[in-house]
Amino acid sequence: MASSESSKYWDVNKTLSHNCLFNFIISARGGGKTYGTLSRVVKNYLNGQRNGERNEFVYVRRTEEEMRKLCITRGGRLFNAIARDFPEHTLKAEAMTMTCDKEVFGYAIPLSTAYKSKSDAFPYVDTIIFDEFIAAKRSMYLPDEVTKFLELYETVARPGTDHPPVKVFFLGNAITQTNPYFEYFRLERPYQGEFKKFGRTKDILVQDVSVPILQEDKHKSRFGQLIEGSEYANYAIDNEWLEDRTDFIKRKNKDCEYRMAIKYNGTWIGVWFDNIEWIYYISMDVNLQDPNKFSATTDDHQPNLMLIKNAKRMNSFKHLIDAYNVGAIRYESIKLQGWFRDVMRLLCRG
Repeated sequence: MASSESSKYWDVNKTLSHNCLFNFIISARGGGKTYGTLSRVVKNYLNGQRNGERNEFVYVRRTEEEMRKLCITRGGRLFNAIARDFPEHTLKAEAMTMTCDKEVFGYAIPLSTAYKSKSDAFPYVDTIIFDEFIAAKRSMYLPDEVTKFLELYETVARPGTDHPPVKVFFLGNAITQTNPYFEYFRLERPYQGEFKKFGRTKDILVQDVSVPILQEDKHKSRFGQLIEGSEYANYAIDNEWLEDRTDFIKRKNKDCEYRMAIKYNGTWIGVWFDNIEWIYYISMDVNLQDPNKFSATTDDHQPNLMLIKNAKRMNSFKHLIDAYNVGAIRYESIKLQGWFRDVMRLLCRG
């Protein structure tokens, strides 16, 4: 990428200046995330080679199918976009292995089969790239996906040993904050500025990438003019979260009455009702002493809880479903909105 163009796109060095272990990078489509991280691992390898060191990386996608044309089949196209930046070197991605001038410096691992690598050693890996970590649909995530990734991280990084620190770049488009990784680590987009750190040690970074020059150029393009004003333009150009609408986000007031608690993926969700406005509020505030407790899934089921699929004929749930269908529900956070949408899908399907 020419230097005059580089300022248009995501700058990996800006991210690395925060020195975090896990880096969640969210940008508009075409923001340079994959390009930037792949360029960095190639430069790291070449610089290390000159200094007598080895710097390798692991490239992760959710499934083997996602990787097939990138780094499994002959002539994989993973390095196609960056190859012109390294004209004196031959970069290849085939058979789950990445090479530079015929020397291995990278490994492709589908998360769905990562358990097969538990006994493997990766002594020179210092970077993991997890591309497209936010799925287009919730059903596309693997069961217990975050644990699967953490197991893979343990395999590669060997924490507590003399293995060099391994930094992770989670690359994604702004589809929704209601994803397993944001839920597990209790993350959210940075509403004040471009960066925000999370966790007890502040070793998790979320970056809402700002690329104003690229955004302006995309808006001026023929395609940008064609989709101007659409939800897709907000997402693909302006990095607005595609599924995260704030129209229904509102905190409950002191007059709301408590109705029930629903356990979903191990977390209790409180359902409250405003008799004046005739609106339900979904909150993290619950009263577990109240007998009206339900479980959303069989995994959440335990003694003294009724599965919601068996409760949907109760008047309280009929009223809740009606309110949901006419938009008479408010949520105290985007995360709760996503969770409750899943609960209602389970309820209406069960």
